[in-house]
Amino acid sequence: MDWGLGVDTPSSATFTNPVGGDEILIGDPFVLLHAGLYYLYGTTRGDGLRRFKCWVSSNCAEWTSIGYTLLLDAGSWSKGTFWAPEVARAGGRFFMVYSATNPEVKGYRICLAVADAPEGPFKEHAAPLFDDGGSCWDGHIFIDKDDAPYLFYTGKRESYGVRLEDDFKGMRGEPVVCTEVDQEWEMPPEEPKFWCNEGPFVIYHGGKYYMTYSGNHYASPRYAAGYATAGHPLGPWTKAAENPILKTDLGIPISGPGHNSFVTSPDGTELFIVYHAHRNPSPPMGGRTVNIDRVRFDEQGRMLVEGPTRGPQPLPSGAGRTELPPHLHRRHLEFEERDRVRRTRDEIRRCLADLPPLVRGDARELPFPLRNHTDSPVVLEIMWGQAEWIDPQTVKAEILAQQTASAAFTARVPQDVESAPLFSWKLTAGDATIGEGEEKLHVARSGLYAEGEEQVEKLALLINEPSQVVSGRQSWKSAEDCSARAFVNRLDEGIRVTVEVTDPQLWTRSENPHENDSVEVYFDVRPSPERGRTRKYAKGVFQSICVPGREEIVFFPENAGVPGATVVSQVSPGRGYRIEVFYPFEGFAENHFVPEGGFNLDVGINDAGGGKRRLQMMWSGTDRNWGDPRWFGRLRPTGEVTACES
Repeated sequence: MDWGLGVDTPSSATFTNPVGGDEILIGDPFVLLHAGLYYLYGTTRGDGLRRFKCWVSSNCAEWTSIGYTLLLDAGSWSKGTFWAPEVARAGGRFFMVYSATNPEVKGYRICLAVADAPEGPFKEHAAPLFDDGGSCWDGHIFIDKDDAPYLFYTGKRESYGVRLEDDFKGMRGEPVVCTEVDQEWEMPPEEPKFWCNEGPFVIYHGGKYYMTYSGNHYASPRYAAGYATAGHPLGPWTKAAENPILKTDLGIPISGPGHNSFVTSPDGTELFIVYHAHRNPSPPMGGRTVNIDRVRFDEQGRMLVEGPTRGPQPLPSGAGRTELPPHLHRRHLEFEERDRVRRTRDEIRRCLADLPPLVRGDARELPFPLRNHTDSPVVLEIMWGQAEWIDPQTVKAEILAQQTASAAFTARVPQDVESAPLFSWKLTAGDATIGEGEEKLHVARSGLYAEGEEQVEKLALLINEPSQVVSGRQSWKSAEDCSARAFVNRLDEGIRVTVEVTDPQLWTRSENPHENDSVEVYFDVRPSPERGRTRKYAKGVFQSICVPGREEIVFFPENAGVPGATVVSQVSPGRGYRIEVFYPFEGFAENHFVPEGGFNLDVGINDAGGGKRRLQMMWSGTDRNWGDPRWFGRLRPTGEVTACES
């Protein structure tokens, strides 16, 4: 099909990006047009042996979920990390290409599944499709004019292409490199680790082949899409000088658009690009949304995206609002009921995320306000293990259909408690168990900080125990090998954190601060009651990292630092190093909040060697604090010298 220079479309009915809103949060979206219906697939969370949700629409405006499309069994090769499904039709059948992992191999592999209908169920056809020992992902099948199938995919940092056998079970010849990282926008100096060309997608137009691809890390605002052209599916490919053609524009606002597919209007006169973007543009976080914009070609054959957009657009030419076929309507109802059960099970983890923090020496009420999303009554039963300080030990709560009820506990946490409490839970509907499992609560460390200049040994936050080694446990021998003590002081103009590290062998030669000996400091300075609750890098939550011998502070997120912060480091060869960071209140106020009274904090030390992190220790004793302030320690001020409670 030749889509020319664009087609005028009536504007009586519209759709708006992101399509599906917050109801469709997926990555790597792919849309197939078949028999007048659009089928949307993408990277989604699975449900046991069922993977890859699908939505259908007749017009791109209204989308209906019809459940999971890939059905596995216990003997399936594909075991985990399911990414980027796409579906191609050939020989009257539908072939799904996707990426997956298996414990027996390192990295990802391209897999193929087959079905008789676009809604599935898809069953493994060739998994993995090939295995050359390297990790590969983002598979795409292109059917050429002569019905010859080609596979395109990402491996290492390049995109590859290869002719497939007609039965889709193997490759005809060896893969060739199609594109590699070589344009300036693909090589930001801040993120060399994530330079790549991924998500290749090929179409034919105007006598030549067009391949779109995405560059940089999908979670970065630098993630964007470009294209290349060729006279044959296997190249040679030439990148467009005007790349990228789709990129971040915070004025819209949109961040990280990329990993696209293409689909036509029902009458074939229009071409659309389908891509994901960050749900929250600044800083980028919160999952990915689906966006659809028109594409046209100018007289020179250059690909032009009429986007990204956030305003109303006319429906695709020839599209209308039609009812779902009966068999898809039944699938929708069946999926909705299963999904209501799953959402009710997931409420357990949501309740955990909303629990007030457990701190040694404190008493906390632990409410479990569970929402029953199903159309039948359910019973929640929670049974605590060896935590005698939880009262009561077992609670049952009956929750009516579409209602919320609470199972409440009180925790009186001893000062000397060493382990987190374990509890088991069960959800039943009538005589049927619809969910059960075990969970563990985290008991946070607590400590004190000094008002004023004085540093007192009893106020030190100590990082010197085996329980605080969160990675590389086999490398840690004793506190003489790696340990630290931290002091926190609230001064008139800001907060000073001083970390004294014992580390006889210093490594600071890598560009990436995480691959050097370094100190990490995590803050949560949000006002109560938000402080300590789950929200990945919300305003008031950030990380700073400092490498000894360097007078620079790296903040994450990048645009959420503390302006005016300074660092002073002192290295003692053969012994260790000392890092002192000052965070001014003016800087807190500019990007976060001025910490009042107590605040939440964690301190970590990284021990590296040869450009790799050898081990990591955290004051909190967990590495789950990365971006999750529930796991930070809790500090409160003292004007007196008292024993530290950590």
